[in-house]
Amino acid sequence: MKKVYLIAVIVALIAGFATFLFANEISERSSFTDAKRTTVVTAIADVPQNVTITAENFATYFAEQDYIDSYVLSGAVTSATDALNSVTRYAIFRGEQLTQNKLITSDSEDATLSLTIPEGYVAYPIAASGTNAADGYIAVGDKVDIYVYQGMTTTIPMSNLEVFKVSNNTANKTAEANNSEITDYSTLTFIVTEAQAQQLFEIENGGSRYKLVLKPRVAGASSVDITPEG
Repeated sequence: MKKVYLIAVIVALIAGFATFLFANEISERSSFTDAKRTTVVTAIADVPQNVTITAENFATYFAEQDYIDSYVLSGAVTSATDALNSVTRYAIFRGEQLTQNKLITSDSEDATLSLTIPEGYVAYPIAASGTNAADGYIAVGDKVDIYVYQGMTTTIPMSNLEVFKVSNNTANKTAEANNSEITDYSTLTFIVTEAQAQQLFEIENGGSRYKLVLKPRVAGASSVDITPEG
């Protein structure tokens, strides 16, 4: 009798444990189905370093896939639009979620100049030094007129060109590292249209001489007294 009772207890325990496992599996499946999800841009192929992500090549390298929120990486890129026109900072492997720290954008500290140029424009560097370019006083954001002269004949073929960069890349990195200002330069870079770039090239190489004339940031804001004497 005791043996029969023991067997009944064991059978009951097994049945109870099986019921628990089944109920737990149903609960997990239900939780998995009902879990909140987020769309994340994911690599569907190996992506080399220094690749510019465009509308044309996005589908070659990436797809938008759904992940349960608890599996979404911090800083994950959640739409194709957010990935476009950025550059891969290093190689990305198939199956990886795309995160912001894997991309270089126009807002990145290490963004290349090409990423910061507005669409439809180009960067044009022009030779500028000494009194030919305000003797070191020109800074990023300033505007200049270009005076072209030959003998006593002077024209102003281009006005209000905004300075985008002063000096070269090495000088800029050094200035940023030292939190200093560049006051010694041999080039200035403008953001211009291609037609304007061609015009600047012709000014530089057309046989005439030119001078970059610095304009005030705000008209009439100068504190210098320029009233003629007498």
